[in-house]
Amino acid sequence: MTLSLGVLVLASGALLAGVKLLTEKPIAEASERARLEAFSEVLGSFDNNPADGAVRLEDGTIVYPATLGGEPAGGAVEITAPQGFGGPFSLIVGFDAKCAVTGYKVLSHAETPGLGAKMDVWFSDAERPTRSIIGRYPGEADGRSGASQQASTPKHGGLAVSKDGGEIDAITGATITSRAFLHAVNAAADAYRKVLEDKQ
Repeated sequence: MTLSLGVLVLASGALLAGVKLLTEKPIAEASERARLEAFSEVLGSFDNNPADGAVRLEDGTIVYPATLGGEPAGGAVEITAPQGFGGPFSLIVGFDAKCAVTGYKVLSHAETPGLGAKMDVWFSDAERPTRSIIGRYPGEADGRSGASQQASTPKHGGLAVSKDGGEIDAITGATITSRAFLHAVNAAADAYRKVLEDKQ
């Protein structure tokens, strides 16, 4: 009986190792393709592969610098929000060279369908400017958009929901998720600025 159990355990272990070897490369390739597609969705124009210059920060946040014609053109930041309503979630946020938000993509989440899960489109609704973070400068006193904003001099006020004195409408029935989302965008902007400062 012990011998049979030992053989079964060894066979199962070998099978699992084989499956891992067979699937590891395709999974990594699919992940890389998804990341490149995300760059295209969240960034403006760029002609490099931002993943080639990736900078991983101590907290696990990854900053991907984008260039166009050899000049800085913005960057994408992959970050995990510590706690939404359904737990942590991750997203990638794009910024232009002056740190205005150019787009975002939710990579993973466990938020409630029909409520917190709406974050994938809620904060980019061009028809409802009080929801949209696109064109805003996280880190400014109130995150407002507009040519008069001095994005290079952050005041670390950040984007916030209107219930907290900010200018962004929270997702209806999902204030916790909305706060976590905006917190992650503000942290992404700080990470992007830190990498820019370190390169100067």
